[in-house]
Order: sequence, then structure tokens, then C-alpha cells
Amino acid sequence: MLASRSAPSQLIDSVLSADISIIENLLTESIEASTPSTQPCHDRAHHVSSIDLVGDEAAALVEFTDCTGSSFTDLYVLQKHDKTWMIESKAWDSHAFS
Repeated sequence: MLASRSAPSQLIDSVLSADISIIENLLTESIEASTPSTQPCHDRAHHVSSIDLVGDEAAALVEFTDCTGSSFTDLYVLQKHDKTWMIESKAWDSHAFS
């Protein structure tokens, strides 16, 4: 009986893992496309610090550090349209040095 209960859970985990992977790839492609190599800090490092999924909606936080040591955070809101994840909006915050 435990096996039959875990099967739906495993399927949900598999679908969520696939969606998270797709979202991470979409964010990376978007970040790389929006950072021209002519900018002084085109080699900024980033990592996806969190992704929250609710149905066909997602919110993702991406942390950045550029070549000057400055850090900032982007918040992305994503929505799945016809089985395709799309970035709907982006907000950002720079972390100024005190």
C-alpha cells in the first residue's frame, strides 16, 4: 500500500524537477542574452537561490556579483503558457555598500 501512495508523489516530484530545470535554463539564457560582452562587468557571477512554484506560476530569486564585488538580486515572475514557461516580469535590487 505504501508503494501505491508514493507513486503519485514520485510523479509530482518528477514534474516539479523538470519544471525547475526548465526555469533555471530559461533564466540562465535570459541573463546571458541580456549581458553584452562589451560591458565592463560582463563576467558577473550568478546563481538561482530559490524557485517557488504554485501551479502554472513561479517566482525565482537570482543573486549576482559583478567584477567590482557589487551584489544585487533579481526577482523573476514566470508563468506557464501552453506548457511553455515564460518570464512575465523582473524586479531588481542592488545591495549598496555602507
